[in-house]
Amino acid sequence: MLECCQAYCVCNNEVEYIWIDAQGHDFTVIKSLGDKLSIIKEGRCEATHNLQLYQVDNYYKDIVNYLTQRGFKCEVSLDNSGFGAECDIHFRRNDEINSA
Repeated sequence: MLECCQAYCVCNNEVEYIWIDAQGHDFTVIKSLGDKLSIIKEGRCEATHNLQLYQVDNYYKDIVNYLTQRGFKCEVSLDNSGFGAECDIHFRRNDEINSA
């Protein structure tokens, strides 16, 4: 999946929306985009809220900090699982917010 996402970014100058659901590897996918993250306007991913559900770190605070440092505004919707363990993160590039 990472190769597919990177290949898409290489072929396109801008990505309108990316929806990441990689079963606990969402943060890995985001970080793998590297400098191509700057061509993404908006997206959504899942993260863990208060439990480590997967063998990798996928905590929402880490993802929000990472995206915020790279020019995104994040909104977190807690408890998408019904158990308080997961959340959705919607992120939007700051320059897209100002132009909307």
